[in-house]
Amino acid sequence: MADLIGSVRRHLISVILVAMVVTTAVVAMLLAWPNQYRSDGLMYVRLGRMALNVDPTANPSAGVSLQESRTSEVVSIAEMLGSREIAERIVQQLGADTLLQPRTWIDRSIARLRDAMPSKGGGTWGDLTAEQCQAQVDLENAVRKVHESLQISMPRDAYTVSVGAKFSDPIVAQQIAQAAMDQYAGYHVEAHRATGSFEFFEQQVRNSREKAAKAQQALQAAKNELGWLNPDTAEKTLSERFVNVEVAMDETSGQLAEAERTVIELAKQLDTVDQWIPVEKTSGVASKSADDMRTQLYDLQVQQNDELAKIMPSHPRYRMLKEKMEANSKIVDGEEKGRDISREAINPVFQELQTAHTTAIAKAAGLKAKHAALETELTQVREDVERLNRDSARLNELAWEAKIAERDYLEHTRRYDEARITHDLDRENLSDVSIVQDASLNLKKSSPSRALLAIVGAFLGLSLGLLQAFLRDTGDATGRSVDREFAGPESRIDPIHDDVAAPRWTNGADQMDAEHVAESRDLVTSGAGNTNTHSATESNLPR
Repeated sequence: MADLIGSVRRHLISVILVAMVVTTAVVAMLLAWPNQYRSDGLMYVRLGRMALNVDPTANPSAGVSLQESRTSEVVSIAEMLGSREIAERIVQQLGADTLLQPRTWIDRSIARLRDAMPSKGGGTWGDLTAEQCQAQVDLENAVRKVHESLQISMPRDAYTVSVGAKFSDPIVAQQIAQAAMDQYAGYHVEAHRATGSFEFFEQQVRNSREKAAKAQQALQAAKNELGWLNPDTAEKTLSERFVNVEVAMDETSGQLAEAERTVIELAKQLDTVDQWIPVEKTSGVASKSADDMRTQLYDLQVQQNDELAKIMPSHPRYRMLKEKMEANSKIVDGEEKGRDISREAINPVFQELQTAHTTAIAKAAGLKAKHAALETELTQVREDVERLNRDSARLNELAWEAKIAERDYLEHTRRYDEARITHDLDRENLSDVSIVQDASLNLKKSSPSRALLAIVGAFLGLSLGLLQAFLRDTGDATGRSVDREFAGPESRIDPIHDDVAAPRWTNGADQMDAEHVAESRDLVTSGAGNTNTHSATESNLPR
């Protein structure tokens, strides 16, 4: 520390001069350094549909564990915000000319220098024209400026992303930050979009609908052709029908045997029972025929008497009529004066037996017809069962195809609805990233901090001044040591009594004469060949 203080005292002028020069240069550079303006915005990453939904073309269930940290998602968003794609979109939105326009004296100087340099003509690459190449170069320069301007940061364990932009123009800084957030909304949607899924499922729905309709038509046509509505229901129905017919046949067979036996027994009883039995007998009942004959005879006698009165007794007709009247009287007289009448009625026992017999015959006939019908029905049921067994395989296959086609159609319809909703939301650029703070317009410069940097420059100048003073003293001491080694004994300076090696100060605080120090340095380097010069120089040193 003492050596450093001594070096400063010996080289105070140079220390001050170096410090002033360096500080002045730093201050001048700070004054010429263009101002930088900063704009800040904030985006929030919420738990939205893109975190909960998956690609409609994928089968896994849509979901995300709320227990897991979404830091990786936020990091990915920050990386995407700083990507070249976002930078190019910002350039396309703001324009490369706006970003590359010279705004500071440095940019204007570089532009004038570039314009003053001789042009070599526009170069071409491949199929690109000179204008296209220049446009690409301007695009690259603008993208580089955007990359240098954008500053993306994110707090620890948070779902926010800070978007900042530094530029020499506060308006452009705000435009860059706002454009980055605006462009990322669409870019985030594009990154999560399943390209072509909407059109794919739209076509799949049409195809599956047509396939399902054809499968249903084929199934219905087969049912109409085979006569079955539902194989499973038909099988159950036929099974129940088969059992019922067999049970009915057994019952009918028993009833028919009973009815036939009843008919036989009733027929035997009818043979032993009289059908008619007398119930009443009447004697002396006048005969209606005799009465009628008498009435007719009376009428005839009256008529014949009239005729007899008209003719003579000797007339032949008279005798003939007389004989006829006598003959008729004999006939009438020969009839019975009365007769016995007996009334018979059907035997009630016979009647009951006959009724029961007739009923039994009818019942037996009905049971026989029923048995025959049941046999026919049983045969038909067996044929239907055999036909169902043959047709069920075909119907089941068609039913499976129809069911699979319907399931595919419903699944494709569900996926199509999801894809359609996602497509509509994507078309509106609805993403999970929200702009919670628009880019700010800060007209107060953010850098450079000239006062602080000027203080740092002053310290730097002072440090360089001290360093050069210390290095100069170190170099002088090293030179004197080397000269003493190579000089003779008589030419060496006593470090105790020689004022060159141990200079004294006249007033304690006065500086040592710079000229005397220079002369003493020349004396040391001259060597032992000139003792007179050494004596003269020594006499001139301060005591």
